[in-house]
Amino acid sequence: MSRQYRIVEMFRGIQGEGHFAGTPAVFIRFAGCNLNCSFCDTPHKGSPNYYLAAEKVAEEVLVLCATQGRDICHVVFTGGEPMMQLDSDLITAIRRTVPGAQLQIETNGEAMCVPVEVSYIESNCWVTWSPKHVCSPWIRPDEVKVLSPTPWGGDPADILPFVSLEAKLLIQPMVGDEGAPRPEVLEDMNRWLEAHPGWRLSIQLHKMFDWR
Repeated sequence: MSRQYRIVEMFRGIQGEGHFAGTPAVFIRFAGCNLNCSFCDTPHKGSPNYYLAAEKVAEEVLVLCATQGRDICHVVFTGGEPMMQLDSDLITAIRRTVPGAQLQIETNGEAMCVPVEVSYIESNCWVTWSPKHVCSPWIRPDEVKVLSPTPWGGDPADILPFVSLEAKLLIQPMVGDEGAPRPEVLEDMNRWLEAHPGWRLSIQLHKMFDWR
């Protein structure tokens, strides 16, 4: 029997944060996480809604991509923590079924994968690292998205020793039910960005505009 991936939901929407903010995308939300963050806004650690083989996931991605006469080719693996499940079989199935798809994984970087899978994911996916601790991630990030205030109570730049010079650096204010950061928070962000060249601001647009 082929491996069954534990999926909470799959849906079409708009990437609301980070480097690809504003990009139409298909989201695959995996169940389960290796952390238990009190501030998590998507705490999907319980039972999944679906158990799907790689081919079934890929077929659903193809259906979700076909909309309004054109293809949405950006696919986001999110969670929970997708690094607990994502592997070469699923990536290969999606690439075979949806040629040209751009793949992105959103990870805390602390869930351990076998080395061969880490290498395959790095070579096939844009890796967005959202660190919850100051640590070296198991996977090399293309983009680092640090919450402010940081989960570890220090400075966002604390993670710089663990990322390459080519990685995109973003700081993202943590917001609650209000959806948008308060003006004074944005003022603080502006001052921090002026003192730290090379960083950019990320805002959770999906919360501000109630995107799916």
